[in-house]
Amino acid sequence: MAQRQAGKANPRAASARDRNKRSKGRTAAPESSLKERLSALERERDLLRMFAQRPGMPIARHELAGDDSTGSERAIDVQINRLRRKIESDPANPVYLQTVRGKGYILHTD
Repeated sequence: MAQRQAGKANPRAASARDRNKRSKGRTAAPESSLKERLSALERERDLLRMFAQRPGMPIARHELAGDDSTGSERAIDVQINRLRRKIESDPANPVYLQTVRGKGYILHTD
């Protein structure tokens, strides 16, 4: 009774074939996407360098934005949040990279 009936396909094998067909047309991430990711990583490195040069001292958003014509203060907030996700155990309650209301951000070191 465990024999397969002629003409009926295994549904698991069919879904695997479908996945393979869908993935064959895919290519790697576009070069522009890679450039954007590398640019973001470079910006995070630059921010960390600025904080390391002035540990325990608040740095204003406009200083962190620097001469970057595309870097608004809101963009700095986004970049700080990305950094927090990487260096904080609980990014919602940061210990090291904290906001100083009305001043900017500060890096606390142990």
